Order: sequence, then structure tokens, then C-alpha cells
Amino acid sequence: MEKPFDRVDWAVMIWIFRAHGFVEEWIDILWRSVSNCHFSPMINGVASGFFKSHRGLKQDDPLSPTIFVVMADLFSRCLNRMGDRRSFSRYYLTSGCLLVTHLAYADDVLIFSAGDKKTISMVDKCINRCKRASGQRVNKMKSVIYVLHHFTEARRAELRLLVGMEILRCPPFVYLGCPMAYGRRRSNLFTPLIDKINCRIKGWHNNTMSPGGRLILLRHVLGAIPMYILAACNPPKNVLRVIEKLFVSFFWGHGYGRMIWASWQSMAKSVVEGGMGLRRIPEVIYAFSVKLWWRLRSQRSLWIDFFKGKHFARRHPTTVEANCKASHVWLRILRGRELGERHIKLCIGNGSSSILFENWTGEGRLAPVEDGCTLAHIHQVWMEMEGGTWS
Repeated sequence: MEKPFDRVDWAVMIWIFRAHGFVEEWIDILWRSVSNCHFSPMINGVASGFFKSHRGLKQDDPLSPTIFVVMADLFSRCLNRMGDRRSFSRYYLTSGCLLVTHLAYADDVLIFSAGDKKTISMVDKCINRCKRASGQRVNKMKSVIYVLHHFTEARRAELRLLVGMEILRCPPFVYLGCPMAYGRRRSNLFTPLIDKINCRIKGWHNNTMSPGGRLILLRHVLGAIPMYILAACNPPKNVLRVIEKLFVSFFWGHGYGRMIWASWQSMAKSVVEGGMGLRRIPEVIYAFSVKLWWRLRSQRSLWIDFFKGKHFARRHPTTVEANCKASHVWLRILRGRELGERHIKLCIGNGSSSILFENWTGEGRLAPVEDGCTLAHIHQVWMEMEGGTWS
């Protein structure tokens, strides 16, 4: 979107909050907070009077992001309603998989659909309809439609004339700071991460630092830079080796005559084990994998429902075998399954858990792993009993 905060229509904002069921007292407070905004233009360096604003949100107001997120729900609902139409061709992956029409974070939106002319035209009409209703404007110079590699140049040109956006074959791109790519993981996807660490190191004069100062920076600054990407992505091993070499070079110095007195494997240990309290990147990735498995088993969210429908719709997650054709994200989650299951224990409750496959005893599951087994929960068996009671 183009300047989303500046183009918020106040009348539409009040209508959306009323539709969400907010009380009139709170809406009145919101109106007085938003509408009390005046600007003073600078002419030749001198403030010349004031004029009242009639739209937009204050940039430094802590309430503005929340207001914008509530208003962005209008666009999300329009996309979901469009996806429910029979004439709309969705982007299918596998049978039984959760159908996702879009992902949105503030004013950044990813829309998933088929690539035919009719479907793209429906998406464009939905965007224009929301644009007229909310007063927002789509920045088509920064908007891109990614298509698969089998799209011909003629089809790409036809879509370009239809929507007025750039049409590209699905190359790597960055969304919310994480590299997105189709196919195998490549080292060049993580070049910005390595460049960011290099720029931070070059900005410090580490030759004048004490070893203790370099250790603090390495532990709390350089070591924290890749954490965001490592929590969501699994870089190739050569990328991890390059990052660890940068850490070693920063701590021991670089150039002629330097001496490396200890390897990174001995440094990246806890102080109790004789190390420096640093963490090895593969161990950090493994810890994040275990965390993803724990979230997969204990929480409910959009990505969990998506993985459930794609990989274990009719099976228990502990019985799923690793498939070489699966995505690298799913393979990474499976690597943390063994350690995660050892530390997961379920309590007996309403019978929604499997008595054979869940670790409710603390000693592991009762049933061995068998391929193709179907699950019958306790509450399902109880509901199918004659009369709804136990025999």
C-alpha cells in the first residue's frame, strides 16, 4: 500500500469499529483522539499558520498501528469472501490441505491464487473495490506478481496488461526479513545476512578492544543478528561455516601475524564446560527445530493447521516418516521430533488425545509405530456407541 497511515478515511474507520461491535463511548474517544490533528507548513523556514487534517493517522501515536490493523481486516475479509466463490480458482497444494488465500502483516500482503486470467481479474477487482471503500491506494510500482516457470512470455504480457503490475517468474524474494524461494536452498539467499554481519564488524575498531569487550559484542550483538532468520529458516552448512569464520576472525583479529589460540568448537561451549559461553549455530537451529515441534503439538495457529492438512491429516504426527520430496521446513521440524517428544507429557482430560500414541504416562507412547494406521480418539468411540454410553 502507498502511505497507508496518511490515507486512512475517518468515516470508514468509525464504520469498521462499529461493525466490530465497539461501544459508542470508546468510538467517541477514538474520534476525538484522531480528529484533533493540525499541521503547520514551513515557508522559508517559518511556520505559517495551521490547517486541520481530514484524514490519516498520526505517525508517532502508539494507538495508530492497532487502528490500522483493525481497518486492514476489511481487506482480509474481502479476500476470504472472494476465495469462497466457486468461480475463484485457488492455489492448491495437496488434497486436504488448508486453502490459504492470503497472508498479511500490516500493509504487506501476499495473495495466493491460480494464474489464469479470470482469477487474476477477480483479485484485481477485489483490490480496487477495497481501495474505493477504504481510501487506500495500492503502490503498483512496488507490487509484483510471481508466476511459476512454465508460464510463457505471452501469458505474462497478458497479465501485465490486465493488472498493470510487473510479472516475474518465481525468483527468490524477501518477505518480513526471511528469504523465500522455490526449490532447493541456495547459499545466495543468505548473502544479505552475511553482509549485515560484515558491515557490523567493519563498523567496530576491534584492534583497540580488549578480549573481554570483543567477547561481549560477539555474544550479545553479533550472535543475535542471525537469530531471527534461524528461527524460521535453515541455511545451508556452508553459510553456517562462513558465519562462524566471521565470528572467529572478529574475536582473534585478522591480518598478518594473528594467532588463533582456540577453535570455535572449544569456544562455543558453556563456561562450566570450559568454553566462553558462546553458542554453535547448528545447535541453535536444532533448538529452534525442537521449539517448532513443541508448538506444532501444543498450539493452534494457521501454519500448524496448514502443516497438519498437508503432512498428517489422517495420521498421528509421531508416525509420519521423513520424505525426501517434503519441504526443507517440514524436514527441519521432524529433526526436533525425537527430543521434543521426550519432553512432552499430556494429562488425561476429555479424551481428545490418542491413548496409544500420546505420551500421557511420561514413559513414552504405548503403541509402536506402524505405517498406515488410522487413529480413533476416545471421544469419537464414545459418540459412536449405541445410546451414547459405555457398554
